[in-house]
Amino acid sequence: MRLNQRGQTFFVIDYETTGLDPVKDDPIEVGIIVTDERFNAIDTFNWLIFPRGSDTPKWGGSELYAYKVHGIHPDEFQNALQPCVVGEAILKLAKRHTSKQGQKPVLVSDNIQFEWAFTKKLIPGDWPFHYCGWDSSLLLEATGVGDPKPVHRAFADAGLLHAAIPKALDRIQKCCID
Repeated sequence: MRLNQRGQTFFVIDYETTGLDPVKDDPIEVGIIVTDERFNAIDTFNWLIFPRGSDTPKWGGSELYAYKVHGIHPDEFQNALQPCVVGEAILKLAKRHTSKQGQKPVLVSDNIQFEWAFTKKLIPGDWPFHYCGWDSSLLLEATGVGDPKPVHRAFADAGLLHAAIPKALDRIQKCCID
């Protein structure tokens, strides 16, 4: 996996969840921006996900704390998808963006362990992504771009991160060329 390697794709991904524990909590929204090797957006995916396979989410306990962060009201789930449907859609998206040479997409996040764990929860079988993900936080901090301030909606946060990464890469390129 290399930047600028022809055919390499990246999945800039973000989740909103019912809590912080991928074992007991559920993803309730996913936002993905698929990019080419130069971080140009080439595809997107954004869905609300029914928690725990329900079709009438209710917030209580830890979900209420999470609601204070993301503000996603249960009434917004009218067109949400079941977790297995979202997992299958992400799997198809990853397969569609695997290169002809077999280069798997790379998951990119400002907290890759979190996003990796919730993606694994949605896709329990064959892993369609590169064996390691990219946590962008160090790059963004080292270049002075900084992690974007999240708005706590998955697609918007993925978009903020997608906009920040090319800025950081540009700063590295200018630094190394000058």
